[in-house]
Amino acid sequence: MSEGKTTRLLSRSGLLVLLAIAMPMSCSSPPQITRQAGPDAQVSRLPESAQEDRWPSEKLEFAIARPSYDQGTGKRPSVDSRTTLAVLDPDRATWIMASRLDDAQGLELTNQLEQLVIMSTLHGVQPGASHPLQAALSLQPEGKETMRTLPGGQWRILKVNTATDGDHSSSIVLAIQDEQGKVAGEAEIDLPTARDLLIRLSSAIRSPGP
Repeated sequence: MSEGKTTRLLSRSGLLVLLAIAMPMSCSSPPQITRQAGPDAQVSRLPESAQEDRWPSEKLEFAIARPSYDQGTGKRPSVDSRTTLAVLDPDRATWIMASRLDDAQGLELTNQLEQLVIMSTLHGVQPGASHPLQAALSLQPEGKETMRTLPGGQWRILKVNTATDGDHSSSIVLAIQDEQGKVAGEAEIDLPTARDLLIRLSSAIRSPGP
């Protein structure tokens, strides 16, 4: 057998081996992600260093995710088409409190937030000295649980605090309420933070769903 024929046979054999290896990979289907609603709202357990109901950190921030993914222990991953708005403690890698918004709830919250920001601007409300995002939790998990789930829990705008002097800033208090309207957690933000949250949340709510 000539050297050229031998080379062609070896090349064909190698190709057949590669196809045999690749076929099971190409025929296997990717892991299926179930579409189902996750928890409406959750609040975390306060750290031992907390004083009363105040979360002991001045480095909190908002986290926004759309869609929302759940990966339970021993369970198949699932996706929830709603938008998650959460308060995050980066130092503890902890979601302090979170609630999921469908499109109607998200639009309602952003519209209310937009009106407050606009009204504050039109009335010449001065932001004053800015302050970090602050959080407080009124409800706590039961037993040894680290998170408390709140069926029907939603974000609401609870109140607006107007600056009384130059040492304090105007602020907006957002709250997660359970289905009975009881406040589970509060997040107090200044006007610059409110504007930033409005932009980010509006963008997420208006983005195409999964």
